[in-house]
Amino acid sequence: MADSTKAFPQTEALPKQAREQRRFYLDTRLDTSTTGEPELYPIGEDNEDLSREADWNENKKKNVFGNTVVANKRTGDSIDTDPFYARQGDAMSALLHKFDLEMADGDKIKRDYYEAKIDNEGKCISAFKQVADITIQSVGGSSEDADNMPFNISLSGPRVEMNFDLATEKFTAKAATGGNTAKPPANQSA
Repeated sequence: MADSTKAFPQTEALPKQAREQRRFYLDTRLDTSTTGEPELYPIGEDNEDLSREADWNENKKKNVFGNTVVANKRTGDSIDTDPFYARQGDAMSALLHKFDLEMADGDKIKRDYYEAKIDNEGKCISAFKQVADITIQSVGGSSEDADNMPFNISLSGPRVEMNFDLATEKFTAKAATGGNTAKPPANQSA
């Protein structure tokens, strides 16, 4: 598991005024393990803003009456983590360096992405796991940020509902209730 000192700020640790103003925040993590048990690394330590952006494909057609009909299809979501400062001994940095060295692509850059939406009282509103492609944007930088290694997280495939325990910072499989029939991503178990 990732070093808890790098974890997203606990809602309880925020000043009361900040808790009251904040409606919710996203706790985002990537599995950096190469084998076995997931090792969840919290994303966002270097970012002032970290948002999951919806990617849409707009399709315009003219119908038989000459009217333009627009059909929007959500093709996935993405997260831009710029900047990301590589650090020695850091699991995410090691994974990105490995991807860069091997010029990894395809299935080699797939990781499980975990996200929990936490309300201002510290309760989990929703949580899910989804397969993500991790693509490095660049390596290097200026003399001030020479270890900058920003990357994109591109989500694809079905979302698997999860439970998230804020106290232990653990995601667990949600019991089947008949509503979500998606199976866990192929590269990791729930």
